[in-house]
Amino acid sequence: MTKKITQLLVLVTFIITGFRGFGAPNTLVVTRGTLGSVTISGTPSQAADLQASSDLQNWSTVVPNLPAGTAFTYPDLLPGSKRIFRLKSVASGTVLTDLSTLNNRVFTSGEGFNSLQYAPNGKLGVIVWRDHDLLFRERATDGSWSEKVISSDGRTFTHSGSQNGEEYRFQPPAFLGYDSSSMPHILRVSGSTLIQSVLTSIGQWVNDAPVSLPNGLSSFALFTGAMGPGGKWHVSFSSTGSDQTLQYGSNRNGSWQWSVVTTLQGNIRYFLPQSWAPRFFSMAIDSQNFAHIAYTPHMDLGPGPQGYARPYSELHYASNRSGQWVTETVYAPNNSSADAGYGASIALDANDKPSIANWYNERADTGSAQWSQMFYHQKDSNGNWVNSVAARLPDNYAAGDGDRGAGFAPYLRFDSRNRPNIIFSDAASEHFYNGQQEFAGQIRHTVLDNGNWISRTVYRQGNPQLSQIVYPAFAMSSSEVTYVALDRATQFDSTWRVANSDYKFVTMTQPGL
Repeated sequence: MTKKITQLLVLVTFIITGFRGFGAPNTLVVTRGTLGSVTISGTPSQAADLQASSDLQNWSTVVPNLPAGTAFTYPDLLPGSKRIFRLKSVASGTVLTDLSTLNNRVFTSGEGFNSLQYAPNGKLGVIVWRDHDLLFRERATDGSWSEKVISSDGRTFTHSGSQNGEEYRFQPPAFLGYDSSSMPHILRVSGSTLIQSVLTSIGQWVNDAPVSLPNGLSSFALFTGAMGPGGKWHVSFSSTGSDQTLQYGSNRNGSWQWSVVTTLQGNIRYFLPQSWAPRFFSMAIDSQNFAHIAYTPHMDLGPGPQGYARPYSELHYASNRSGQWVTETVYAPNNSSADAGYGASIALDANDKPSIANWYNERADTGSAQWSQMFYHQKDSNGNWVNSVAARLPDNYAAGDGDRGAGFAPYLRFDSRNRPNIIFSDAASEHFYNGQQEFAGQIRHTVLDNGNWISRTVYRQGNPQLSQIVYPAFAMSSSEVTYVALDRATQFDSTWRVANSDYKFVTMTQPGL
C-alpha cells in the first residue's frame, strides 16, 4: 500500500483502513489549503467515509460515502488543527448519494430547527427533503450510514422569479427527535394532519394514526415542533392572513390537546423582499414537558416621516409552565424603527432555565439597516430578562454599505458542559438606485466559555450579492458538532428586487468549541 502525505500549514496524517486496491498508482494525496481545507485526491477502488480524530481512538465521520475514484475537498476550517483523517471503506450496498451534489433538489425541513439530532447513545440523525421524499439518514455508532424514505408527499422546487417568492420554505414542516432509548421519532405535516413515525426495536418504521389540526388548517405563516421527554410531541403554529392566533398542541397527556398561546397582529412573515431567510419563532421543551416559545407578536411596517416603510418588531416569550399560558416582553427597541423579533432561538439549560438568542437590527427612519448584533437573553434572580451582546462584527462578509453586523438567523443550544452555543450568519447590505438590498451569509459558531464568547467561522462566503446562507442548523455531542444549511447562489434582475436562486445542501462535522 502506498501513501503520500503533503503538509502545507499543519501536520495532517492520512491513514487508510479497511481498504484494498490502493497500491501504486492508486496514490492518495492529502493537502491542507490556506483556509484549512483538506483535499483528498486519488483513485480509491470502493466507496468510503472520510473520518477525523484528534486522538487516534475516537473517530467521527465528517463526510459519508465518498464515491470510488473521486477527488474531494473538505472545508476543515480550523487553522492550527491537528486532526487526523482517514478513509474507512463502506460496506457494499450502503453507498448513499452525496446530497451536496443535488442542486435545487435537497432542502432543509421548515426553518431548520430540530432537523438534526444526536441520540443519547451517540447516533447522529438528520431529516431533509429530496424532491418529493422526506429522507431520514442516520450514522450508527460504528460510523456506518443508513437511509430511509419516510414519506413522498413533498413538493418540487421551481424558480419563482417572484418578488415575494420564498423558494427555500416550500416543503412541508417536519421534525426529528430521539427518545431516551435512542429510537428516532419524526413528526411531519401532511395537508391538515400531523403524522407521527417511530422506528421500532425490530427496525421497522411505524406511523401512528393521523391527527387533525384545528379547523382543518393546512396553510401556515409559522410552524415549529419539538419532542419532549417520553417521546411526546409539541407543535406551535399560526395560519396565513393578517390577523391570527398563535396556537399550541401536544400529546404530552396521552391525547392531542390544543390551546391558544396569544394573538398576533399583521402578517408576521411579510417584509420587503430580501436575500435572507429570517427565523420567526422557535420552541423548547423542558424536563416536565412544558413548552417555552420565543416569538414576535406583530410586524409593523408603518410609514416613516419620509413616507418609507419603517419596520418595527419586538421579542416576546411565552410558556405554559405555570399551567396556563403566560407571555412576557423580552426586548423592545427604544425607538420606532428597529427589528428585535425578526430572528430568535430559544433553548433550556440543564436546570430548565430559558435563554434566547436574537438578532437586533437598528434601522433609520427610512427603513434602511444601519447596524446589527446578536443578543443573548437570560433571566436574573428577580425574574427579569437581561441581555448581553454575543456577536456584533462580521467576518469579512460585507457589501457596498460596509460593516452591517452579525447574528442573523441564530440557533441556540446548550452543550454537555451546560454552555450556550449559537450558530448564526453575518449581515450585509448595499444601496442601489431603488433602495437598500440586504443579505445574510456564512455559518458562524460562538460559545460562552468562562464569561467570554469564543467564535469561529465554519463556512465562508465572500460575496454577499451572489452567496447567502439559509437556515443554518447544528447538533452537538460531547466531542463534535455537525452543521447543515442551504448555500444559496443568487442572480438578481435589473430591479435588485427579483431574484432567481440555486440551492446547494451543505453539511460538515467539526470538533466542539
